[in-house]
Amino acid sequence: MNGSQNVVVEGKNSATITNSTLSASGVGNRNNVDNAGVMLYQSMSGDAGNGTATFTSTNSTLSIQSTSSIYKSAPMFFVTNTSAIVNLKNKTLKFGSGILMSIKATSEWGNNGHNGGNVTLNADSQILNGAINLDQLSALTFNLKNGSTYTGQINNDQSAKSVKLTLDTSSKITLTGDTYVSSLEDADSTYSNINFNGYKFYVNGKALNA
Repeated sequence: MNGSQNVVVEGKNSATITNSTLSASGVGNRNNVDNAGVMLYQSMSGDAGNGTATFTSTNSTLSIQSTSSIYKSAPMFFVTNTSAIVNLKNKTLKFGSGILMSIKATSEWGNNGHNGGNVTLNADSQILNGAINLDQLSALTFNLKNGSTYTGQINNDQSAKSVKLTLDTSSKITLTGDTYVSSLEDADSTYSNINFNGYKFYVNGKALNA
């Protein structure tokens, strides 16, 4: 797909990708506002019910084409003006921006002050890389289990409404920048599954590795 995202889910709808390979330019149609590999949103146009948008992918590959003009700028996932659940299991993600997920309000959809994103990201046996960025109207619950790994930085600019991170003992994260979360539930009480990598990890304002 040369002129679109791979998948777009609007409102109370869902998309499931299994044992498949998808590749797209990631180019949206709103003056670069909606460029992404996958977009979850609510347009408020009335053609999709309000509710939670769900994207599930297992044993698949999803790519933003390296030849795309936005390859180095578009996030893999973009969520705005909706609640969303993203379920990923044993999935390969290929993108060049270094931004795994962008969760934020825009002037394009929703009512100002109430149009951020509220995302639950579930990683199961999944390798994830890239920054997760949120604005002040947006929230994230990030769950890693069954040997999942995440390498990146979360809420680096401290702007998010809230971020909840949960890890089981088999899952690991490696920081590539200072990370700020509202709460942390780590089944490993020694935090040996967190590689601070020289960066700070703040939980509710207090550095875990002070």
